[in-house]
Amino acid sequence: MTYRNILLFVAVTLFASLHLGAANRVDINFTRDSTYWNTHFPNLDWNKQNTDYYVGGVDGLAFDGYSFKGSYGKFNPGSGVHAQPFDSEDHCTQFIYAFRISNSGDSYIELPTVKDAGQLTIHCKSGNPTESAVFYIEKYEKKKWVRLHTLVAPPHVNNEYDVVIRKDLQLKKASKLRIYGASKNLHVYSIQLEAYSASPAEDKPIRVVVLPDTQTYTQEYPYIFNHQTAWAVNNADNISFLIQVGDITNANNAKQWPVVANAMSVLDNVVPHTFSPGNHDIGNHGSSNTRDTKLLNKYMPLSTYSKLVGYGGAFEADRMDNNWFTFTAEGYQFLVLALEFAPRDAVLEWAGQVVKSHPNHNVIIGTHAYMYSDDQRISDKYEHKWTPTKYGLSKDSIVVDGKKIPAGANDGEQIWDKLVKLYPNILMVVSGHVLNDGTGLLVSEGVNGNKVYQMMANYQKGVINTVSGGNGFLRMIDIYPTKKIMSVRTYSPFINKFKTAKDQQFTFENVTLVPSKTTRKKK
Repeated sequence: MTYRNILLFVAVTLFASLHLGAANRVDINFTRDSTYWNTHFPNLDWNKQNTDYYVGGVDGLAFDGYSFKGSYGKFNPGSGVHAQPFDSEDHCTQFIYAFRISNSGDSYIELPTVKDAGQLTIHCKSGNPTESAVFYIEKYEKKKWVRLHTLVAPPHVNNEYDVVIRKDLQLKKASKLRIYGASKNLHVYSIQLEAYSASPAEDKPIRVVVLPDTQTYTQEYPYIFNHQTAWAVNNADNISFLIQVGDITNANNAKQWPVVANAMSVLDNVVPHTFSPGNHDIGNHGSSNTRDTKLLNKYMPLSTYSKLVGYGGAFEADRMDNNWFTFTAEGYQFLVLALEFAPRDAVLEWAGQVVKSHPNHNVIIGTHAYMYSDDQRISDKYEHKWTPTKYGLSKDSIVVDGKKIPAGANDGEQIWDKLVKLYPNILMVVSGHVLNDGTGLLVSEGVNGNKVYQMMANYQKGVINTVSGGNGFLRMIDIYPTKKIMSVRTYSPFINKFKTAKDQQFTFENVTLVPSKTTRKKK
């Protein structure tokens, strides 16, 4: 046996012990085990279009239970620097080799059949600097591939960002799996598939994610916006609903709305969600001088959202400015109302009718300007800045019986008086808009004795101590019905950190939900 063959034998033996061991059903690291992979993939050819970047293309190449369609090699679109950056979690692992699932849409990595499947971990990166790569986990059943999960790798931003995605597959029986398709080229560095392990029974929370003002991301840091929505997709199993609370853009123009559509569209049919227009999303260049939302409704059209699961209705037949959705979690029914910046009187009347007609739903209201940073509802009576009266739309009028009357532009206090306090099933109001320290919190009792939890969160440019337009922080609101607890945490999927100050992480006790008819029967 030659020296080269001895090395190959050792490499293959090591590969087998790593890839199909008891702890992991599959363990692939294209760099760590490059000797093995290099012997199976074709010789690498220089890409004539870019001498810093070479790949070997394969189509249906099969060995050792694997099958591949795409490209394997060293991917190097940046001059002199490998496209595979340092591991974003521990800053010590550098990948040299990857398998590229191409954006042809039918590229894949097919894994050997395993007797069961637990947590799947994929270390990967979108091959695009500005757009996320959407791809899928599929299982072979009855002679066809069935989609199990949608996953997203956020844009790499000129080689700086990769991502580790974990998904618990919970497959007790033998399974043939593959990573399939990609909206953009996807570089896969490593794959680990653990054995199935029954998860201990736990009180799973009802999780509502609040996505605060994204205007700075849309204008300056679109990749952070993409990181937020990619995280939501990759954690869809644990998210009941996501609410964006306005100022999605900074200037309501044709340059920024495509950025929004690109970031938000990955949520469609994966994570239930909606949004509320903010003052920067309406009027000329986001000035809120009028209620012009043509661009919003062009890029985030009702025709798209009305087809999503849980869609209930909208105030106007062709506009997403005011809308509502429903969802069910842990046996409880919820209704999410998304209201425009400074809602008109007619909008509040419509919203009241929607709430009244759903007495068994726990209502969550998302709107842009409601709470202020002094823990009061935003209002002129407190001499708050940025109240609706400071904007031109407050002068809007409607014609009734031939007379012009104010259309209304309601602030937080007025929304409370005209809508929120009146209905016993309104649970929560979430909002953004205000700068200063970017947080506000108030628990009030409605006229029916119900507690209403009102929260403001904002991390945009201009908020005290903000970094990179907010660094991707968002709110996770976890409701534990049996414990009657609601936990609020502030987390950034972009930098993988929590804010732990008392105005960023807190818990409510004795939180009572309105039971559905089904829940009442069980009790």
